[in-house]
Amino acid sequence: MEDIESVSDWKKIFKDSFKKTKVIYKHSNGCHICFESESEIKRGIENGKIKDKVYRIIVPQKREIADLVSKELAIAHESPQLILIKEGQVLFFANHLDINSDDIALYMNE
Repeated sequence: MEDIESVSDWKKIFKDSFKKTKVIYKHSNGCHICFESESEIKRGIENGKIKDKVYRIIVPQKREIADLVSKELAIAHESPQLILIKEGQVLFFANHLDINSDDIALYMNE
């Protein structure tokens, strides 16, 4: 997992989504559901279901970036939240306990 640290990081990821599908994960450190969903994502990476990089936004510290992502993708902000973007559009999203590595793998292989 690679953290999105700046608006310019986000802009680059968004631009790169026109070449390859990107995975964005919004996480809040104080939320137990976030830790469950992040563990699910990490298991997917470890067992090879998720082969691509997952970009993480730590929401409390980077709230302005999380809000910008939601605004630019026209999707309500949630945390935890997983968003797959392709060609600048939301391909798939899941919130809270609906986040699972099988869905990520399914959409990444389309």
